[in-house]
Amino acid sequence: MIFIKLPMPISVNRMYKRTKRGIYLNPEAAKYKSDVKLMTKSFRKVFKDEKKELIYFTLWGLRNKRGDNHNNEKLLWDSLEYAEIYPNDRLLRHSAGSTYVMDKDKFGFVIVGLETYEEYLKKPIQLKALTDIAKSKFFI
Repeated sequence: MIFIKLPMPISVNRMYKRTKRGIYLNPEAAKYKSDVKLMTKSFRKVFKDEKKELIYFTLWGLRNKRGDNHNNEKLLWDSLEYAEIYPNDRLLRHSAGSTYVMDKDKFGFVIVGLETYEEYLKKPIQLKALTDIAKSKFFI
């Protein structure tokens, strides 16, 4: 499983800008996608097989528990696809879990764990173990 620590994406509610000519990606969302592409350069094309489903895990660093994490996931998954970590976000079929840590000093990030579903089935890891691994890896 690979782990990637990224800044918190904006909500899908703010992701698009509506104009008379149509709906466009908000400049803040476009910048996030570009930043993710630069930050994840070493992970490019790790999951290049379009037939293998992926399992994912998310650990959100929050100041307080307000809002819905799934509103932030859309831009996160689109950004990782844009960064060529995987060919299509439709491969993200299974969740190993999503949890959060609340800290008033350390917040505004998300840690994503990705692995092929096939590999995950060989050694399924519980959500607590994934959380502990992510926390220790990034010293949260």
